[in-house]
Amino acid sequence: MTGGPFTGPGAQLGFSTIAREAGRLPEAEWGAMVAAVVTQILDVAVHGCRTRGGLGYAGQALRERLFPRFVAPERMPPGQLAEAHTYARHVGGLPLILALRHDQASLYLADDHLAKAGAPDAAWAAAESNLFAAGLGRGEAVVREGTAVLLLESDHPRQASWMAYPERLMDHFGIEPGPLGVLFSVPALRMIAFTVTEDSVSSEGIRSMLELNAVLAQDEVAPLSPHVYWWRPGAPMQQATAWEDGAVVVSAPAELVRLLGGQDGSQDGRAVA
Repeated sequence: MTGGPFTGPGAQLGFSTIAREAGRLPEAEWGAMVAAVVTQILDVAVHGCRTRGGLGYAGQALRERLFPRFVAPERMPPGQLAEAHTYARHVGGLPLILALRHDQASLYLADDHLAKAGAPDAAWAAAESNLFAAGLGRGEAVVREGTAVLLLESDHPRQASWMAYPERLMDHFGIEPGPLGVLFSVPALRMIAFTVTEDSVSSEGIRSMLELNAVLAQDEVAPLSPHVYWWRPGAPMQQATAWEDGAVVVSAPAELVRLLGGQDGSQDGRAVA
């Protein structure tokens, strides 16, 4: 949606909350629920448009409401990200920015908001502390074609952000990843899934994770990423898949191919799907 209050830095209108709530309530209650959620979202957007700085909070009051949030590439044009969110971090190529949570709406923090939070370092430190303090969502073990995956779901859009802190996530579960590391997926902001590749990993295992990611994303109003990511201690998060001819295919990082010893038909640092 564009125009009016939806042109300012970080203004965001989404309907994933409405979709989730609709599944929990009888149809007779949908009208009141939609009105309440949309009113909250509009109030936040209009307030941000009218308030200099676009937030309505500053200092500690702002920092205690921050959280790190991924941005789906199609939800924010690269030009807007580069111009208004130069502080953004990238995890496996996926942009991670800061957001302010207000009831059912979230406002993205633009560069000119950071001074209100005490500069970038203070803002990031507060957002990360809030993420860790909130903990993780509901856990469920999923097995697909022999690949055991732990899926974590929450009603808050911070859940996927844990992929930016894999060491902290592994510490939470008492997991010590081996040299073959961990495969991740973030099908939606409210989800994160991972599988620990302790003994072996193959393009088939990555493909199973990729297929599970697609299944999880298909019922989401605002999916996050179709890719599978790979990480091991001491190394950055990397994509283990890539776009090719309009489809997402297995494309293992060169480091992973070396660890595999060239198996799975790898060629020129790339695992053939």
